[in-house]
Amino acid sequence: FFFSSRRRHTRFRNVTGVQTCALPIYKDAKPWYPSEIVPFEVDESHIEIDSATKSAIYINGLTEDNLAHYTSTLKRLFGRSGPWAEWNNRWTWEESFHGRAIERYIDHLGIFDNNWLESARKVQLTTGNVPEPDSITEISIYASIQEELTRLAHSRLSQRLQGVGKKLFALIAGDELRHHHFYNTVATAIRERFPDEFTQSLYKTIKRFDMPGMGIPGYNAHADDIENAGIFTSADVARTIGKIAVGSWRLDSLSDDAKLDDNRQLIEKIHKRLGVYSRLSKVALDKADKVKYHVTWGKGHPKIGRAH
Repeated sequence: FFFSSRRRHTRFRNVTGVQTCALPIYKDAKPWYPSEIVPFEVDESHIEIDSATKSAIYINGLTEDNLAHYTSTLKRLFGRSGPWAEWNNRWTWEESFHGRAIERYIDHLGIFDNNWLESARKVQLTTGNVPEPDSITEISIYASIQEELTRLAHSRLSQRLQGVGKKLFALIAGDELRHHHFYNTVATAIRERFPDEFTQSLYKTIKRFDMPGMGIPGYNAHADDIENAGIFTSADVARTIGKIAVGSWRLDSLSDDAKLDDNRQLIEKIHKRLGVYSRLSKVALDKADKVKYHVTWGKGHPKIGRAH
């Protein structure tokens, strides 16, 4: 990598170039514009949207709106100048673009009360409750997993919608896939050059992994509704973490590359943690009809109660 802060980042300088990671993923990318994808003159008032899908639109939209906090974390770790900053700025624009596109779609549908939605957005942004990785290695690992899960969440939502929404969330999912490819390339390069540091960061990341929307008001209740409908589940999280860790990052051979005995023990803990994720996801599937919360939508806003 080529970083702006020599003091913090010199040891990563020879891994790979940020441009080398970023440029290929944008080679075939085609620009799209919310005003073209979400034309207000198209009437979709006849389309019915179920409760869980409304919860997914709400969670996905407000997750994108939390951009300022994500960018602050990336600037703290990557610096404010140089190729890393160029990537961060491009990523920031795209995520901001997603947030504005979803907001336009919500206005297009008219399914949420604007005052209620803005109040929820205010709580989320003023609280600033988002994951905070501690290092470049951690953010690369976390973002690789998180961006793939975000892609999946948007893709699944696209499949449940018709017309404008179907196309919009499919386009956003495609952008998130490119983001995943970038961070996965970076994380893989760190794994090859610094396996011991990578092992420690991987363990910390999966031990405390959470999606970035956790600060959204009513997050747990809406997540229950979304999981119960099979839109985005804890099983998806378990499978994705396992697929990336074992596939992309060759977890099974990491113990051969790590030099420190303590890290070999950490790898065993990582395997156990992945097993815990898998077991918990199966429990969640078995108890899908016994969720803790129930969400019903009134006139533009949800009512959250305990499930019976």
